[in-house]
Amino acid sequence: MALLPGTVFAGYTIERRLGAGGMGAVYLARHPRLPRRDALKVLDDSLGSDHAFRARFEREAELASRLDHPNIVSIYDRGSEGSQLWISMQYVDGVDVSALVKQGPAALPPERVSYIIGEAARGLDSAHRRGLLHRDVKPANILVARSDDDHDKVLVTDFGIARSLDESVALTATGSLVATLAYAAPEQIEGKQVDHRVDIYALGCTLYEMLTGSVPFRRESPVAVMHAHLSSPPPRATLTSPGVPPEIDDVIAKAMAKDPAQRFGSCRELAEAAATALRSPVDRGRVAPTLVRGPTTTAVNQALVPPVQRRRAPKIVGAGLALALVAALVVVIVKVTSGSDSSAAPPTPVPGPVASSAVATTAALETTTAEMTTAPPASSAAPIPAPATGAWGDASYIVDAFPNLLPATPNSTGYQGISCAPLNSENGSTARQLHCPADGNGISVNVWCDPARSQQTYTASGDGVTDVHEERWTRPSGTGSVRWETDSMSGSGLLSVSFDDPGRDFCVLGASGGSSGQDVHDNWFLAAPF
Repeated sequence: MALLPGTVFAGYTIERRLGAGGMGAVYLARHPRLPRRDALKVLDDSLGSDHAFRARFEREAELASRLDHPNIVSIYDRGSEGSQLWISMQYVDGVDVSALVKQGPAALPPERVSYIIGEAARGLDSAHRRGLLHRDVKPANILVARSDDDHDKVLVTDFGIARSLDESVALTATGSLVATLAYAAPEQIEGKQVDHRVDIYALGCTLYEMLTGSVPFRRESPVAVMHAHLSSPPPRATLTSPGVPPEIDDVIAKAMAKDPAQRFGSCRELAEAAATALRSPVDRGRVAPTLVRGPTTTAVNQALVPPVQRRRAPKIVGAGLALALVAALVVVIVKVTSGSDSSAAPPTPVPGPVASSAVATTAALETTTAEMTTAPPASSAAPIPAPATGAWGDASYIVDAFPNLLPATPNSTGYQGISCAPLNSENGSTARQLHCPADGNGISVNVWCDPARSQQTYTASGDGVTDVHEERWTRPSGTGSVRWETDSMSGSGLLSVSFDDPGRDFCVLGASGGSSGQDVHDNWFLAAPF
């Protein structure tokens, strides 16, 4: 229920609503005792009644409240009114960077871009030193206000709040959002362990967008965006904005390297390199820079498939993969007075709106796929081998093994409406995986197969899971084993299936999502047609 102006909630007096969406609303509110106005985020009743979410929300809010830095929006308090969770934070009277991007290049000359990136980097590095990742860095989460000396005051918002959301796949059942795919690092998409370098990658994406007015990988579908993050080289800002110095291409390429080890060591290093590059002359006539790239598609996608010689499959999902599979379906749009993430259309001059810390926090309240549908795939994507046989080309052998489960063609749907896309193990090689992100049922499916037809099996997930079950299964089509469990961090379900019969024993199925492992077992596995 919306809070009307004048309503007293948790002691705060509501002045006006700043934004609203699927998770709740953010209000400008007067503090009950201090002569101050705060941004008050009030979540829907349904979230407060989820005990697991409540615990994560409170834990992450407490962690974020310990951050004390001039470039980070302060968290003041959190609590609950009945089943409604709320959190109060610093109100910033300014605009977010996504609004500046929409105003066009005049609003973001190179020297201002350099300054904003540098200030945001200071805040991010401070949080990293205290062991807190952001994991949703983007233009909408960087706020810019005017300081007393008439200079830009830059603050990063949604620390802790963004993290608690992107760890929870179970929230998709209530329409909430977990991340912004346009800025997701490859290791987030792959479900690997993440560290501060995911924020460095996202800050590099943000730098690119500030200079060009576009997200780095504009594609026609979320799956195509995921594939671009995994395998396409970082885009060159100079191809879109010829007026920027060529040296900046090297900086963005290093920040967005596929391999985290090849990125900058800190956000400060990225900011300093960007400042140096943006001070460079534009008219040197030098040749195109050499891109600093991560590992090839081979290294990226081999992490997703079971090693043939070891005859085992990787862990099916973790919190990061759960994030990516849901993020593949949704991206963030800010429906408040400050505007939205700037990827839906080329920048056009618009009046500079008033914003607040709520601008970024409400970024986790609304979803759209506009980012993914406004431009054809970039020509920089890795070449795709010609199809071998059938509609699925060299992935046909995977679909042939599960004809009733998987879509018959790339443009059709399979069991429970899933759509899939192949991921190759290396450039020009036979596909080893079909990735089918979550659709209406909230369950994502991955199928790993060995082209050499070597028998595969899944491995135990190890620590970080609860309510583990494993049993043998028998169906008219064959036999095998199934294991299901619940991710203790995200609360989502994880399920793995292996096969005994020669027609499918070279494949492993993985399903993730729902509210628990038992949920995935009961609502996906039991009726799955294989």
